[in-house]
Amino acid sequence: MPRSVGLEVDEDILCIRMETEASLLDVEDFKARFSSQLPDGCEVINANVAQTNSAARPIGATYLLEVQPDCFDENLKNRVGSILEQDSINVRRKIDEKGTIREVDVRPYLGAINVKGACIEVQCIVSPQGSIRVDEILKLLELDVMKLSAPVRRIKINWQTN
Repeated sequence: MPRSVGLEVDEDILCIRMETEASLLDVEDFKARFSSQLPDGCEVINANVAQTNSAARPIGATYLLEVQPDCFDENLKNRVGSILEQDSINVRRKIDEKGTIREVDVRPYLGAINVKGACIEVQCIVSPQGSIRVDEILKLLELDVMKLSAPVRRIKINWQTN
């Protein structure tokens, strides 16, 4: 699943399609070689071979926003509570390099928003029609990155295989 700049992720999956016989592939050697090419902070936890033509697609993602304690006030808690009460939430979205703007109702892409201590957990729905973007979540909550105590983190992706 695409990842915004400045976004940390847990539980990401990378699928690579290779044109080779599975019996000819040394998975551990491939894992070591691939790992050596990754930037600091990225690691391959598991690698395996699956002979299939099916694909996995994301159907949901959960983001964690760690808010600075002095910014976590009643107004923010009220915003969290009121967002999902709305039938529609229209945002103005830039859709191309030319700067074309389109109104998008992002309400169908919000599953749940929960407060957990000084963190806000946002469960998003991903569909073939789209999803809500992290910057749009922050705008809805009237938060900017300066009010966060850590980078936004995607802590989970729900996958569906065909």
